[in-house]
Amino acid sequence: MNEINVSRRVKSHGLVKLWEVYESEQYVYLVYEQLRGMELMKRIRDKKLYTEDYIAHLAKAIISTLNSLHENKIILRNLFPDILFITYPFVF
Repeated sequence: MNEINVSRRVKSHGLVKLWEVYESEQYVYLVYEQLRGMELMKRIRDKKLYTEDYIAHLAKAIISTLNSLHENKIILRNLFPDILFITYPFVF
């Protein structure tokens, strides 16, 4: 299963939405929604102290998104803070 199929098949508030796919003879262009935010790892480095509520909300969002993938028989094998993206405004 490739990235296009996964993006079309799995719908979750925690995943970036795929809007369009354009193909030329040489290339495939994927148009995703525009996000405003930063990598989770950068956020962790920038903010030194966290409340229990903040961490609980963050963990719930990550687990919910992973659950959406698992329900579709998709396993994310490289789950690291530097591949996760949190969006503005940071509500938690």
